[in-house]
Amino acid sequence: MNRFDIVGLTLAEVSLVLLFSFIAVFLPAYGHIHEQLAARTTPGDLQKQLLAANASNTRLQQELENSRPNLRSAATPTCVEVGKATGWLFAATIRGADTYQVLDQPYTLDDLLHKYAPALAEAAQAGCRQRVKVYLGQGVSAVDYDDALRRLEESFYDTKLGPEQNAVSK
Repeated sequence: MNRFDIVGLTLAEVSLVLLFSFIAVFLPAYGHIHEQLAARTTPGDLQKQLLAANASNTRLQQELENSRPNLRSAATPTCVEVGKATGWLFAATIRGADTYQVLDQPYTLDDLLHKYAPALAEAAQAGCRQRVKVYLGQGVSAVDYDDALRRLEESFYDTKLGPEQNAVSK
């Protein structure tokens, strides 16, 4: 007996027996599944399913297109972002609840709004907001700083830059 003989069969013969065994087991199962699928779907059913899938696809694409405007942020962009300005409108130091210092001149918020009215009107027309630098003046209380900052933020986008010793003139 040869070392490749297994119970009177060669290795090749054993492999063929196993192959035919697998075919004998799985072929009838495949035929049964194929018959079930053929019984469930006809070419007409497939056409109907395809039309329904295409209609659903079209409807979903339309819903996606309709929702795209809502994907944009609700925040108004800065004028620099939309190309209507190239830099900061001004740099201000908060001196009190309604006192701002711009280029060594004291202003109230109403004075600033009046002084920069043309730039604010242009920004409103362009759908953007002007940016300003804001510094904290020495000796200003937290309550006054917070109040002044909130009032300023109603009309401008501010960038808080800390205490005024870091301030640089515009």
